[in-house]
Amino acid sequence: KHSIESLIKRCPNKNPDELEAHQTWLHEGKMNLLKRVPDKHQITVNYSDLLSDPRAVAERMIEFLGITPDEATIEKACSFIDPSKKHVG
Repeated sequence: KHSIESLIKRCPNKNPDELEAHQTWLHEGKMNLLKRVPDKHQITVNYSDLLSDPRAVAERMIEFLGITPDEATIEKACSFIDPSKKHVG
């Protein structure tokens, strides 16, 4: 719901009903896909957590994936996170 409201505010020249339909379609598609993937192969990343503490989220994802990237790679990945991209309230 928040993502739809945010999208409508960020795209004032777009038809709100079309934006909502698109977001709903994306969400339903994601949920249908996740139903077919075992829980042990899924990780949930909270968008607000990613924006507020990208390093902690990255470390959780690294552990989940069982990979060992070097420090420079982790720092570079975290540098792409832009906290200003939060939902528009």
